[in-house]
Amino acid sequence: MRLRKESSKGPVEGTRREPPPEFANLTVDLLKPVQHSKRYAITNVDSLGVIERFTYTEITRETARWAQLLRENGLQPGDRVVIVAGREWGWRCALLGSIHAGGVAVPCPASLSPREIGTVADHADASLLVSLRPRPDLVELDGRRALTADDLDAVDPARALEQPPYRTDPRDIALILYAWHDLDLTGTMHTHASLLAQADAAEHWLGVDEDERIWATTDDGSAPSMWLLLAAWRRAASIVVVDLELDSEAKFELLDRLRPAAVWFSDDEYRMLGSAEVPTWVDLRSIRRALVDTEETEGANSFAAAFDAALVPVFALDELGVVAGWPAGHEGQADATTAHPTPGVQFAIVGGDGTELPPGEVGDVAVRSDAPTLFTGYAGREGRSRSAGWFRFGWRGALTAEGALRIEARSPSEVEPVGASVDLPVPEVEEEPAPEEHVAAEPEPAALGWRARRSAERARREEERAAEEEGRRHEEAAVRESAEREAAEAAERERAGAEERREREEAEALEHAEREAAEAEERRLQEQAEARARAEAEEHRRREEAEARERAEREAAAEARQAEEERLAEERRVAEQEKQRDEEQRQRVEEEARRRAEQEAEQRAAAEADERRRAEAEAKQRGEEEKRREEERRRDEKEAREPEAREAKERETAEAEEGRRAEEEAKAQQEVGAAEAKQRAEEEKSREKERRREEKEARARAEREAKEREKAEAEERRRAEEEAKIQAKREEVEVKQRAKEEKEREQREAKDRAEREKAEAETAKVQAKIDAAEAKQRAKDEKEREKREAVERAEREKAEAEAAQVQAKVDAVEAKQRAKDEKEREKREAVERAEREKAEAEAAKVQQKQAEVEAKKRAEEEKRRAKEREREEREARRRAEEEAKEAARAERKAARKEKRRPPEAPKPADDGPRRFGRRRREVAEEPEPQHVPDVVARIQQYGMAAASNDSPAEPPEQPDDD
Repeated sequence: MRLRKESSKGPVEGTRREPPPEFANLTVDLLKPVQHSKRYAITNVDSLGVIERFTYTEITRETARWAQLLRENGLQPGDRVVIVAGREWGWRCALLGSIHAGGVAVPCPASLSPREIGTVADHADASLLVSLRPRPDLVELDGRRALTADDLDAVDPARALEQPPYRTDPRDIALILYAWHDLDLTGTMHTHASLLAQADAAEHWLGVDEDERIWATTDDGSAPSMWLLLAAWRRAASIVVVDLELDSEAKFELLDRLRPAAVWFSDDEYRMLGSAEVPTWVDLRSIRRALVDTEETEGANSFAAAFDAALVPVFALDELGVVAGWPAGHEGQADATTAHPTPGVQFAIVGGDGTELPPGEVGDVAVRSDAPTLFTGYAGREGRSRSAGWFRFGWRGALTAEGALRIEARSPSEVEPVGASVDLPVPEVEEEPAPEEHVAAEPEPAALGWRARRSAERARREEERAAEEEGRRHEEAAVRESAEREAAEAAERERAGAEERREREEAEALEHAEREAAEAEERRLQEQAEARARAEAEEHRRREEAEARERAEREAAAEARQAEEERLAEERRVAEQEKQRDEEQRQRVEEEARRRAEQEAEQRAAAEADERRRAEAEAKQRGEEEKRREEERRRDEKEAREPEAREAKERETAEAEEGRRAEEEAKAQQEVGAAEAKQRAEEEKSREKERRREEKEARARAEREAKEREKAEAEERRRAEEEAKIQAKREEVEVKQRAKEEKEREQREAKDRAEREKAEAETAKVQAKIDAAEAKQRAKDEKEREKREAVERAEREKAEAEAAQVQAKVDAVEAKQRAKDEKEREKREAVERAEREKAEAEAAKVQQKQAEVEAKKRAEEEKRRAKEREREEREARRRAEEEAKEAARAERKAARKEKRRPPEAPKPADDGPRRFGRRRREVAEEPEPQHVPDVVARIQQYGMAAASNDSPAEPPEQPDDD
């Protein structure tokens, strides 16, 4: 196998760790390349939905301010700082600030209870605690100072940036990641060098570039959030932080606005988005990668299929970081169970007995100890530092022929050495100084070959023999010294016991007093918390009442607007009805005028016919007069038809334009439909082409895999035969070795028995001397015991008196504290009442202003409606006046025509006398037109003058024939 061939040549190429530099600080190496960059490091969506972006320059400044604040609060190099990580983006700056100042960051999710946070802080022996949002339940947690974002306001950014970073060694601890496994708390310690190696591995699994965004919903403060922080900022990408609870529609909207290149959601979130209805305006084509770090991928598969994103697995451990993934550009080859190891990380698959398995076979996944991202140990455990070898970590899987890792099962467990006796390559690890805390006790370098194991066994036996000789010499000296030392120590123990009992009693009394004081303080804090809870409940109730009032006001305003709209609609309807009535009145007047004109025309026609029969002599004159009247009538009719013709022409023009526009729109729609059909056909053709190409590649890949599988099977059979021969030789050598070792063991046991018998005889002599000394010492001890008991009784009485005095002082302190607490509570209640009254006054003032604004709006609206009504009334009067003028003008014209008509010739009287042979003509009295009173009434109704200056002069009367 490849690993076994390389075992004789030392470490595998590319996995040997370079000697670390003398100085390395994670914060400096991570932020220095981008500290003056204008690229965005954080895209924050706050609880109100406002999107803010922060550059790497701002991140560098905030990190320096946190480092300065921690220094001012007593942070020393190597001190542990608990960082409570919530949805605020700033906890990342606090974490890097603690590392910048030489401390050790201990991230802790804000979702943990105060008790769990205290347990983490105690286990890490933290000296400070950072929570960006003030949390009363964490104030002075077990005596630790709790810093918040409010404390950062007092730090000068310019002064903070001038402070240099602490010069840490690459092997110094920089980060401790805690996790709960069942009921056990485990902390994995990472150095500056291992974290920088994890950041450098970003390009092999993250898949985003500069200025691109990645949105992850992993728990803040967890291991995945740390791997994402290191990887994204090493690639100068932007991390999306969302402080909102979002449903699917809101999350789609945010994805459309932010356009991330990659997302890292839980499988439930992927399932929700993959099954939800996507709005038509949402564009998610920017998402290239959907990262998953669990075995559950059903929801992620539905998301990737719905939005054409690549499902990319991420294999990560708290102890190793991200150990396998897919580089950018290889998304199309990724599946949920297979990934390529990151550079410097080498895997092997071993069976239950520690035997290395060939590619394709499933077994325990082991990793070489020289992985650059491997942790340095578990916090709070004694033992030796990490040694060369191979480690298991609870995964089951197999290696493919191409070297990729396929995972079958992942069960979280602690890293443990591989107890194997197979010929796996052992990496060459340079000796490193022991870290601050060490990994739990581990066995000697594991996974060694049989030759190395035999040499190690021989060296171990020599060491044991020398150790036994040295032990016997020490035992003889110890037996001689023990009798003398024990006699002196017995008296010293008695005296120390009495002193210890007295100190213990005093300590118990003091502890009792302190416990009472602590209980009193706890009660005080509990009362403060209850008062704060009551205040928050009261504030919540007031807020709900204010919201209810605001809702009622909005509903009232909406009802008022609706009533106003109904009133305006009613006014418009009444105005339309009035307009319709005026139109009908005008039409009736015009109809009456036309009817009267027709009657007059009929009367004129009858009169003309009578006149033609009576006066043949005046035919020519009447013909000329009739011709003149006809010309005037035609002229008037022409004048009346001209507006109608213009209107008809305009209507025809508008209809033609509308038809042309409709034709153009129909033509445009046809062109769009044709383009869409063409595009769909092209897309269908490209999809068919892509499908054929994928089928062809799949067939080629299957053929290639079959050939490789056959080749691997042949190689495996050959290797099995070679291993069988080697195993036979190895067993023969081992039989000889066992026989030789058995003989040596028997010789050694005989020698040991002789030496043991000699030692037992000497021990019996010494024991007799010890018994005599003990009898003498017991008599002396009895006398001293009686004297000591008397002294102890006196001291106990004195201690009881002192305890009574301490209790009295404690009672006085408690009474004083209760009085102080009562005074503070009254003061706080007074302040709360003042704030509440102030808030109510401000709310009343706001309501008054809103009422004034509403009243002003209503007044303006009423004024506008009054102006509108005046305008409509003026328009109605104007139309009425014009109609009246038109009617009067028509009637005047009819009157003028009537006046211009020649008078009728009088009939000759039968009984009248004749003078000079001729009959006297009588002038007929001209009747007054019937429509004159109606015209006068309309003129009076609309306030017009009885006579108009535009009226033509009346024609002169016709002279009599006489």
